[in-house]
Amino acid sequence: MLDPRIAYGIQLLLASAQRRRTVIGATRNRFKRYPETPDEEAWYVPPYWRKSGSKRGNRYHLVPVVSWGAKAVYELDKLSDFEGSSGCLFPARSRNSKKPADDGVLNDTLR
Repeated sequence: MLDPRIAYGIQLLLASAQRRRTVIGATRNRFKRYPETPDEEAWYVPPYWRKSGSKRGNRYHLVPVVSWGAKAVYELDKLSDFEGSSGCLFPARSRNSKKPADDGVLNDTLR
C-alpha cells in the first residue's frame, strides 16, 4: 500500500532501532555485508547522526541489521541506483540534489 522506498524505510527504522533522521540520512557506503554473515548488514553510523554526536569525537557507531532489515537495506540500495545518485538511500526529490530527503518523509506518509 505504501511506496516501496517508504515501506523499506519503515522496515529499516524498526529493524535498526535508530532515529528517523539517522535512517533518512543513510547512505549506501555506510553499509557493509560480510561473507561470514550473508543475511546481515553492518551499518556504520557517523557520529554526527547520533544524539550528542558532536561530543563523542569521530568514532562511528556500529549497528547490526539482520534478516528482514538487511533485505530492506538491499532493496533501498537497488532503488537508489541511478545515474547521478548521491548515494543517499532516501534522495531528495530533485535528482540534482546531493542531500537526503526531508526528515519528515516517513512521518508524513504514515500520517
